[in-house]
Amino acid sequence: MIVPVTSEHVDEFWDDVEPYIEAALELNMGEITSSDIRAFCKNRDMQLWAIYNPDLSGAVTTEIIKYPKTKILRIVTIGGSVLDCWSVEFSKAMDGFARHEGASGIEAIGRKGWVAKVAPFGYTQKSVNYVKEL
Repeated sequence: MIVPVTSEHVDEFWDDVEPYIEAALELNMGEITSSDIRAFCKNRDMQLWAIYNPDLSGAVTTEIIKYPKTKILRIVTIGGSVLDCWSVEFSKAMDGFARHEGASGIEAIGRKGWVAKVAPFGYTQKSVNYVKEL
């Protein structure tokens, strides 16, 4: 079950979902922290999703990006266990939310291993994100 967490309930869920968010942030370059994400979710700049199967088994954060010509749902973090058990429901939930928000698509940046996992849901690799820490 994919549960959207409303901004007023973020604090109630945070201690349980933060480990999943922290794990998803391990490969970033320090541009965003779990504390930043918490604040964004509380301010409605981002959305928090809790994943149950049947117990809490993951967490996702998203944001709506407004470009001049369209809106895109960006998956910011995704972390959890037993992904194969909730990936179909997750994909449907993200598709539905994106449509509800008037988004024309969904984007995410992730490690190379995600390419094979998301392909069955219609995602294609459009680019590679290269970074260099200074």
